[in-house]
Amino acid sequence: QPIAITGRVSYEDRERLRQVVAQAMQSGEEFRVEYRILSPDGSLRWIVSRGRRPPKSVPGSGALMGVSMDITERKRAEDALHRAGMYNRSLIEASLAPLATIGPDGRIADVNAATEAATGCTRQELIGTDFSEYFTEPEKARAGYERVFREGQVRDYALDVRHRDGRTTSVLY
Repeated sequence: QPIAITGRVSYEDRERLRQVVAQAMQSGEEFRVEYRILSPDGSLRWIVSRGRRPPKSVPGSGALMGVSMDITERKRAEDALHRAGMYNRSLIEASLAPLATIGPDGRIADVNAATEAATGCTRQELIGTDFSEYFTEPEKARAGYERVFREGQVRDYALDVRHRDGRTTSVLY
């Protein structure tokens, strides 16, 4: 039998919500689903619902127990973080010079396409590896980033990036 979903549920989310509820009714397993509703004031709100069929209920009885919470503010915060990340990514990629972000441990967190070209390694290969490994003088590279974390900056710190084929590119950081 079809599961009735209220008219307040966003049209785009109705079928997915209907499927999750139907599966929970049939299996008795717990469910968790996020969806949008149109609130009485006309605003779109995000809801998360969790629940299950009560242990003693008869399959098909239409009984579910659970809880729903308004998670609109969390969704807005996630969206803002996503947009900020996309903006930061675009700033990194806009540079024609090799750029990398690293943590205090010297591990690469992100790189741009110019860094991929300078090293001959893909972004996936670079992320999580030791930044200093990609220079002709790894100890000097390590001392440079340690100084940045200690003092806040370095200027005109010359190094050579080593490509996997042996070529080098001179850089300043």
